[in-house]
Amino acid sequence: MAARKTAQVWNGGMTGASRPPTAHTRPRECREPHCGEPAPAGSQRARMVRVSVPGSREPARWYCRGWCALYGQALADVQAIGGAM
Repeated sequence: MAARKTAQVWNGGMTGASRPPTAHTRPRECREPHCGEPAPAGSQRARMVRVSVPGSREPARWYCRGWCALYGQALADVQAIGGAM
């Protein structure tokens, strides 16, 4: 019983089953042409977002707007931790 009370305190009083996670398409499964391709400096692509983080080991890439661009930004940010190697 003590464990149940502790769990409720930790969950802010919430009980029951958790919601299932939201399904997202990962960029390698994206059907948008050119999503995830390298983006050389000065290049342009219609309807695409260029993700580039200074100091990142991840090269600049094109992503479609939305989830893929957020994924690319997170990937580039993580690859920038500790600077370029």
